[in-house]
Amino acid sequence: MAYILEAMTIEESGKKVEIKKNLESIPPELRKAFEELPTIKNAFYALTPGRQRAYIIYFSQPKQL
Repeated sequence: MAYILEAMTIEESGKKVEIKKNLESIPPELRKAFEELPTIKNAFYALTPGRQRAYIIYFSQPKQL
């Protein structure tokens, strides 16, 4: 119950959560794709920040050959 009251107090006070941006750097493979095909870059930046982060994490992971 205390958490609900605290949440209501915070909501009423108008406080906002500070969102951190660009936690991960864009991997070289993705940067290269942006240079070769600008439409990929435009499509990437049209995604939500969460989706962008997911793609960055995916491209950053080690791949099996």
